[in-house]
Amino acid sequence: RINTNKKHFLTADGRRCTLIRGGRDPICVYLCSSAVKTLQILSMNTIFDVIVVGAGHAGYEAALAAARMGSSTALVTMDRTAIGRLSCNPSIGGIGKSHIVAELDALGGEMARNADYSGIQFRTLNTRKGPAVQAHRLQCDKEAFPARVQAVIGQTRGLSVVDAQVAEVWTEN
Repeated sequence: RINTNKKHFLTADGRRCTLIRGGRDPICVYLCSSAVKTLQILSMNTIFDVIVVGAGHAGYEAALAAARMGSSTALVTMDRTAIGRLSCNPSIGGIGKSHIVAELDALGGEMARNADYSGIQFRTLNTRKGPAVQAHRLQCDKEAFPARVQAVIGQTRGLSVVDAQVAEVWTEN
C-alpha cells in the first residue's frame, strides 16, 4: 500500500522512491542501483528500461526509437489523445526544420513517414534559389496526423503509454 501523504517512501524491497501524482493512480519512478539501470513505475508493476516524459514530437520519436531497439519503454503523457498533436498551422518541415525531418527520416523516425501519409499539400520552398537554401514543407491533415501516430504507438511492441503527470524523478546511486 502506498501512503500518498508522503513524498518519499520505501518500496517493498527497501529502496527509496518519489511519489508522482497523476492520472487515476499515483505512480512512483525511481532509479535502481543495479549495473543495468532500469526505471520502474510501481502502479503498473512493470519495470521499464526507458521512461520518456512528454509525448510531443521529440517524445514519441524517442519512445519509438527505444522500443524498436528492444527496450521496455514507457511514454508518460498527461493526455494520450494529444500525442502527435499539431499546432494551428499543421506543417512539417520548412526553412528551419526540413533538414531535421530529413535526418529523422534517414534514422527511421516516424514524423516524416507519418507526414507522407497525412500530407495534403507538398511544397519545395525557394525553388528560384540554389539548393543550399531550398527546403520542403508539408501541410498535414490536422486530425489524421495524430491519429496515425497514436495508432503506430499502440502497435509498437514494448511501448506502453502512461497517463500521468511527472512532478519529480528521484534517483539513487
